[in-house]
Amino acid sequence: MAEGAYAHIGDPGGRTAETEGLNANLGLVITPGGVVPIDSGTTYRSARPIDEAVRRVSAVPVQWVISTGSQDHRWLGNGYL
Repeated sequence: MAEGAYAHIGDPGGRTAETEGLNANLGLVITPGGVVPIDSGTTYRSARPIDEAVRRVSAVPVQWVISTGSQDHRWLGNGYL
């Protein structure tokens, strides 16, 4: 995308146990003040691989999470992050 900006493109199919229900597109922005995930996944459990992906690109801590809507795949992982 751009320097410091990343996207996770979710599985284009329906929600499955294998994808932990994560079939949405999510974002990540790395700022000087901290990492900002954009949406956090469908569950506390599905936020773990999102956090692992964040750690692969930055050691900076997550400071905020932007939830772009009220659907479950946008915010249910916020507690993990």
